[in-house]
Amino acid sequence: MKTKLILPLILSAAIFGCGNSNYSVNGSKEQSTPHGLAKVVNCIDATLLQTWNAMTQTSRDSKLFSVGLYYVGKNVGVECKPWVTNVVLAASGITLPNNTNNDRSWMSNDYCGNPCIGVNVVSRGTVSPSSMNGMDIIQMRWRCRYKDGSYSTGPHTAFLISKDSKNMTWLDCNYVGHDSVGTHSVCCDSFVKWTGPNSGGLNTGYTVYHVQPH
Repeated sequence: MKTKLILPLILSAAIFGCGNSNYSVNGSKEQSTPHGLAKVVNCIDATLLQTWNAMTQTSRDSKLFSVGLYYVGKNVGVECKPWVTNVVLAASGITLPNNTNNDRSWMSNDYCGNPCIGVNVVSRGTVSPSSMNGMDIIQMRWRCRYKDGSYSTGPHTAFLISKDSKNMTWLDCNYVGHDSVGTHSVCCDSFVKWTGPNSGGLNTGYTVYHVQPH
């Protein structure tokens, strides 16, 4: 979603600094150099994937967080889904699938036709914010308001890095600024309202994913 043109209604309800248990990484950053965000050129990196599959899920999530955190405050030249895809590829060797036509979910296979959902990525469906976990990836199509007051919908992809009973904290690109990576708080009730099925008669919705062996 291009933030220059569209302002999510959730912004009006977001309270920065919320979230009581931010996701943290044990030790120093695992990555200290850029990870080639310009273009996805691999489908599966077998060496990275072998290492990834041998890790505990906690370590996998920490590595995803570490790679994503490196880019906070940077303009990466791509929007939300390509940035998430590149972070996952750099951390795990896995390439995420394309979005389906409605942008509320992903196709079953990666860019090269390899099975992905149910193999390297688990679909958790439309779970409520209270059931989401750290480093879940939310693929959504939410209700948006244009500057002229009209409404439409737009896609967005984000890592969830923490939550409490009222707010989620996201790590994402193209929300805090165009092609820029940042963290911010999103009100759970507002998220549910503006991504609810056919919010305002519009084609809204979301699916939650987690990168892990099936």
